[in-house]
Amino acid sequence: MCESKEERAKVLIVDDEKLNLDLLTHLLSPYYRILLAKNGQQALQRLESSCLPDIILLDITMPGMNGYEVCQQVKSNPRIKDIPIIFITASTSEQHETKGFAMGGVDYITKPYNPVIVLARVKTHIEMKKRGDLLAHYVKMVDKHIIISSTDCAGVITYASDAFCNISGYTREELLGQPHSIIRHPDMPKATFQAMWDTLLKGENWHGEIKNRKRNGDHYWVDAHIEANRTSDGTIVGYTAIRQNITDKKRIEELSVTDRLTQLYNRLRLDEAFRCEVARSRRYGHPLSVILFDVDHFKSVNDTHGHQVGDQVLIHMAQVLKSNVRQSDIPGRWGGEEFLVICPETDESGVFSLAEKLRQAIAAYDFPTVGHKTSSFGVGTIQPEETINGLVHRVDVALYQAKKKGRNRVERSASTSDHSRQT
Repeated sequence: MCESKEERAKVLIVDDEKLNLDLLTHLLSPYYRILLAKNGQQALQRLESSCLPDIILLDITMPGMNGYEVCQQVKSNPRIKDIPIIFITASTSEQHETKGFAMGGVDYITKPYNPVIVLARVKTHIEMKKRGDLLAHYVKMVDKHIIISSTDCAGVITYASDAFCNISGYTREELLGQPHSIIRHPDMPKATFQAMWDTLLKGENWHGEIKNRKRNGDHYWVDAHIEANRTSDGTIVGYTAIRQNITDKKRIEELSVTDRLTQLYNRLRLDEAFRCEVARSRRYGHPLSVILFDVDHFKSVNDTHGHQVGDQVLIHMAQVLKSNVRQSDIPGRWGGEEFLVICPETDESGVFSLAEKLRQAIAAYDFPTVGHKTSSFGVGTIQPEETINGLVHRVDVALYQAKKKGRNRVERSASTSDHSRQT
């Protein structure tokens, strides 16, 4: 199908000699829409309109304002600087060609005109311009809609897409030159980033889900894919991450694994975390421990003050728990008034110390309506080949022993030292 006149590419011919304008018009008009300018000033005026050419054929030698001066003004104007310019000249001087290319010209056509060369060069550069415009359009779409950032090898941000700026709440100026940790959320385990860098430093790609922090303190989740940026010889010079916003997906997941009353993990999520942490513990040979505790005399709270007050006690208990565990710990509501904390990278001594810290924090807390309450604790560290159920059973027995021995205390499970601590 032939293009209509309006659909044809537009060529602006700038020359002070009518003969040259007529010759080029005759040659190009069957294929392109022709715009004419008799001097440099008229050319710049035409370029102020909304009907911009796709290419400019620009005579170098013109009175008043020569072609180089016109080119300089075009290239200094962000609105029109990407329009390719082919210089027209009767000179075959290499010096002139070098100057033209240095100023931003893309090609030269010499007089007298060779029709085949003129048509070929105009066609080539118009097609290159179209491909460049299309690529720029795609890049703009990607920049607007895809969450992308690049860093150098040290993790300092060198590029941030519009979509990245929008979701993070930072301007591009605020992000460039900053370490990527500027958006790191404190909830994310350090082990995740250590594993990420271990993978990237091997030259491999990394993929995973990351919780990030916005400029205003809110958070968002992304599914991230990170690859190395390499030179032609394979040297890594940085990294680029492409992300998908999965915040809504994670919110749905959080609702499914979050206890509605305490906003801690529920039993379903704790079971899943348990399986993952046991597998990791066995793979790397690292210790894994558990704390199980409940509220002393909780039934009397419900009987005396009602279930709404009892619920408030559990809500505040969860707040005390979250405020006193470590970032790597995984606390949750095990059921009723029982709470469980999974403690990766924690041995028998460490889990006992953490439980004792929690016990003291709870005992010192002034709960609304009921005042001070205490809790009893059972702790244990997983043994070789031990099942999750086996470990939970041991700490449950230890918790029962803490109750039996007077409450408000921490008891180690039977397979560890028989020593218990009275408070």
